[in-house]
Amino acid sequence: MIRAALFDGPGLPFRLQELESRTEFQHRLHVDLCTLCGSDLHTAFGRRPGPTPVILGHEIVGTLETPGGLFDAVGAPLSDGTRVILGTSAHCGKCFYCTHDLPQKCERLFKYGHEAYDPEDGPAGGLATTIVLRLGSVLARVPESLPDAVAAPAGCAAATVFAAWNKVKDAKPETVVVLGLGMLGLTACAVAADAGSQVIGVDVLPDRRDKARLFGANDCVNPDRLPAMLRERTAGRGADLVLEFSGRAEACQSAVASARIGGTIVFVGAVAPIPPIAIAPEQWIRRCLTLIGVHNYAPRDLADAVSFLTSAQGRYPFAGLLERVYPLLDVNRAFADANRESGIRIGVNP
Repeated sequence: MIRAALFDGPGLPFRLQELESRTEFQHRLHVDLCTLCGSDLHTAFGRRPGPTPVILGHEIVGTLETPGGLFDAVGAPLSDGTRVILGTSAHCGKCFYCTHDLPQKCERLFKYGHEAYDPEDGPAGGLATTIVLRLGSVLARVPESLPDAVAAPAGCAAATVFAAWNKVKDAKPETVVVLGLGMLGLTACAVAADAGSQVIGVDVLPDRRDKARLFGANDCVNPDRLPAMLRERTAGRGADLVLEFSGRAEACQSAVASARIGGTIVFVGAVAPIPPIAIAPEQWIRRCLTLIGVHNYAPRDLADAVSFLTSAQGRYPFAGLLERVYPLLDVNRAFADANRESGIRIGVNP
């Protein structure tokens, strides 16, 4: 039998249940660790609507059970017993978006941890002992040297950071502002620092600013200090690149103000509805700004994330970002803990 925690809606406790294990399912992932992402919290606490009942959780590392025929994100075959990270979505590979470099927007997209639970199809979220893999799933092999605590968040956080970074890295930005120093923001600090950029981390929480210094940020400031910092560090020009991960309207507005003439702004964090921000088209035009929106990622971004984390974990304390791990039995306590503002990642071990 498979054990899972089902979510029935905001304000309701998770429901632990044993699910029937169906022998006709060929490819499975036995979950070793699931970390709780911000979007899990948005759903659980009613900040974003979603179908129910659902088995939440999409930052997952586990062990494959497969008769063969599976391939990883770079096309290498996977065998039974391989330790892998599961990508957030499965895609068809044939539709308009799949063939136009946007597989994460597939017309038949299936998102792990977001779809309503169907007993006929089996569990498809990380808050379960076993997941039934869907056709078109994205899988990345995990090196033995990469611990579960670092590997699991890569399936959403680090891969999403690389979806953003891969769009801008060729410009070799000298000054990078990172707004929001949660899991994605800290990862972005490390990625930009490794590329030789001067990194300014921005967050309202002092402990997150302290963490960002450990992840390569040269300067860390409260949002109200950012304009003065940019004047000092860039001779008043502004940042070459601004990455927004907090998802707050005021931070998105600050991102626009912080970019230099000819600069680039990447919005990543606003995955739940927020108030609109003011954009003056004339200023946008005269400042020659570029705005990029990034949501989820392509398979190559997950492969890049695993490669980076494997090489960089000795330089940056990624493993320390997992504050604690709860058993599936304590899933309600895990979510309450993860909803604290200062937390980075909480894990659930089925």
